[in-house]
Amino acid sequence: MRTLVVLAVLVLASHAVAQDAAVAAPSVPPVMIAVLPSGHVPDDVTLAVQTALVDAVRPLAGGRPVLALAQPELRDRLAACADAACQGAFLGETGAIGAIVARLSRRTTRGETAMTLDMIDPISGTARVPQQSTSVVDAAAVPAAITPLIEALRGAMFSPPPPPPTLLVTVNVDGATVTVDDEPRGQSPIASLRLTPGHHVVMVTRDGYAGTRRELDLAEGQQERIDVNLAPLEGVTIAADTSQPSYAGGSVATPWYEEWWVWAIVGGGALVVAGVIIGVVVGTQPTAQPDPTGIPLPGLRF
Repeated sequence: MRTLVVLAVLVLASHAVAQDAAVAAPSVPPVMIAVLPSGHVPDDVTLAVQTALVDAVRPLAGGRPVLALAQPELRDRLAACADAACQGAFLGETGAIGAIVARLSRRTTRGETAMTLDMIDPISGTARVPQQSTSVVDAAAVPAAITPLIEALRGAMFSPPPPPPTLLVTVNVDGATVTVDDEPRGQSPIASLRLTPGHHVVMVTRDGYAGTRRELDLAEGQQERIDVNLAPLEGVTIAADTSQPSYAGGSVATPWYEEWWVWAIVGGGALVVAGVIIGVVVGTQPTAQPDPTGIPLPGLRF
């Protein structure tokens, strides 16, 4: 029966509370909005009251989902309850943390619609505050009429849901992949993870190291920490300058262009080439021509 009722409690699509998937988990008990018309209440007034209540309660719900009881047969069942115990049992089946119940009545097709507002606890069905009442002429007057009633309920509003559990995973090496329930969540160092309550499997892996697997159960609001020390695989070491694995008994191969003998050859070759160039330049210089008068003259250059 509970499954049937929960499926019948529909979220108003245009007024749904935007929630993080980790926070607005299905296990968070919602606040129910139930509008129970009787007599000649116009449909637009009923819808206006439902919409106004969702809009007004949403910022006061502390992050809880705010749902509206949509199916007429379920509204009729709640309206037929003659005492608090019946109301409480109905709410208990839905899994709601409580309900804001608006009862509307109108004896004729004309005139004002009377409205009462109750905040009801589940199981016991008792009211948290004295009943609030007002009346509206039409649908347009509903938001202004709802505001003071909701203000009277503010101090008794249902408690917000507990925060989601968080998990901090620390690893002794950077660049390790942290996976939770087969979903990669980042590489170390990594910030705290927001998870859902329940059982989780944590894997930490990195090339050149033996992976680690941990299992844990988290409750609502719990803050947990896992410290992981990855050990290098046997026969594999990590080069200090590159952080890449190299095999024991050797080191990471040095590129040929970084070897000392390569640069020695290059340097020696450069000296030989420089000597040849200097010899050619000197050998091609013009020589001085002797002057018949006995005074040497420098060679002419063109």
